[in-house]
Amino acid sequence: IATFNEYLNFHNVYFMFDVFIDAHNYSQLFIKPIKWKIIILLLYKTLKKLTDPKLLNSCVYVLKMLVHMSKAKRVLEIGMFTGYGALSMAEALPENGQIVACELEPYLKEFAQPIFDKSPHGKKITVKTGPAMDTLKELAATGEQFDMVFIDADKHNYINYYKFLLDHNLLRIDGVICVDNTLFKGRVYLKDSADDFGKALRDFNQVVTNDFRVEQVCKFFSQI
Repeated sequence: IATFNEYLNFHNVYFMFDVFIDAHNYSQLFIKPIKWKIIILLLYKTLKKLTDPKLLNSCVYVLKMLVHMSKAKRVLEIGMFTGYGALSMAEALPENGQIVACELEPYLKEFAQPIFDKSPHGKKITVKTGPAMDTLKELAATGEQFDMVFIDADKHNYINYYKFLLDHNLLRIDGVICVDNTLFKGRVYLKDSADDFGKALRDFNQVVTNDFRVEQVCKFFSQI
C-alpha cells in the first residue's frame, strides 16, 4: 500500500487514500493528461528546488473535478505550498472565477507567482501570505464567501479553521470543504500510535462527525 493522502469534504465528505500501486498505474491510463504545460513546469520546478514536495500526484485531478462538479466560482485554499493544487483548480474555474490562496511562507509565493504569471489561469489566483487565521478574519470582516475550501495546512489548526469557516459564513450554503491528511498514514486509528499530528487529526475528525451542520460521505480511491 502506498502512502496515505486523503481529502475530507464536508457537506459531502470524502475520505480518500491510496491503495495498490498497480491499481494506480492502471487508473492513470484513463485520466486525461494535464492540459497546460505551465503546470508541468511548476511540477518540475517544485521537484528540483524543494526537498519535501507535497500534493504532486493525481490528487490534483480530484480537486479539479470537485471544482467542476460543484460549479464553484470562488475557492479558498488554506495552505498553498508551491501552487500546484491552486493552478490545477484554477483550470476548472470559469473565466471570472477566483482562488484566494493562504500561504504562511512569503518565499513560496515568490516561488509560485512567476509560474502563475505564465499561465492563462494564473490571473484567477490571489495569494495571501501570513498566518491563515489572520487572512480568514480579514475575509470574514469584508463578507466574503466561497463555494469550495481546500485545507492542507498546519494540522493542529484544522479544528480552528473548520469552525471559523462555518461560524463566520465563509462557506456558502451547500458549499464543499476538502481537507487533506484526515487519515494521516493510519496514525489516526492505529491504537499504538502516539503521533501528535495523528491525535490532532483524530480530534478534528470527531469534531466533524459531531457537527450537525454538515453531512459526511466516505469515498475511497486509488492515488499515489
